[in-house]
Amino acid sequence: MRYDLSEHLCRQIAFSRATFGPGPRTAGIIDHIRKELAEVEAAGGAPEEWADVVILALDGLTRSILFAPDGCAYTDDAAAEASHMIREKQGINERRTWPDWRTAAEGKAIEHDRGAEEYRAGIMRAKGMCILTEQDLAEGDWGSKGRDMAARLADRIQQMSGPNATASAEAVTHPLDPSSR
Repeated sequence: MRYDLSEHLCRQIAFSRATFGPGPRTAGIIDHIRKELAEVEAAGGAPEEWADVVILALDGLTRSILFAPDGCAYTDDAAAEASHMIREKQGINERRTWPDWRTAAEGKAIEHDRGAEEYRAGIMRAKGMCILTEQDLAEGDWGSKGRDMAARLADRIQQMSGPNATASAEAVTHPLDPSSR
């Protein structure tokens, strides 16, 4: 059975706002995640404890989108943006260079090679490339406001790339939108 993350996030946003109130609540969510991580550890990594951490992290993500100065005005837009941000971040992680997990110390984080990432980012900036690919756009369910959402995501990627980045929202087009061809 497939589960629609955007639909779930709309439900979660409604529950969270009704139960915990409006606003970003960043410090409170971080505090709660720390407590849940202690429960994960005490329970030997039990899946239901990890689910609590995921729910809290998704609450933090959607609140950061909804209550940002340029945040989304509508729950469904925030849910869609959060879903696409998760998908994009997964793609970024998949394109990163990682050390061989067999050489990592047990109980320590396995972190990506930041030197390789900086090198690739420099090449991408030099070529005026954006991390968001045509395939990413083609596979996404961008909805009626898809082009605006893609442009916002491209702008965020550009901001993360630093002041010398040359990618722009203009470089990102929705391949299913005839006006963008």
